[in-house]
Amino acid sequence: SYPFDRDVDIIFLRNVLIYFDKADQEKVILRLVDHLRPGGYLILGHSESMIGTTVTMRQVAPAVFQKA
Repeated sequence: SYPFDRDVDIIFLRNVLIYFDKADQEKVILRLVDHLRPGGYLILGHSESMIGTTVTMRQVAPAVFQKA
């Protein structure tokens, strides 16, 4: 489990996912998104993508995603 005691507005996850395979990338993203407040942002590195995952977030800019 992640040591978050409450939901957050923004998560920076830049240049981390590139070290995991697609299945593990999705698991990490899904667990982190659970800790985002509605309207919160997930910031990835420019070389990272959520293509091919089941994560449903609105892309608002390159590598910037917003939780519904």
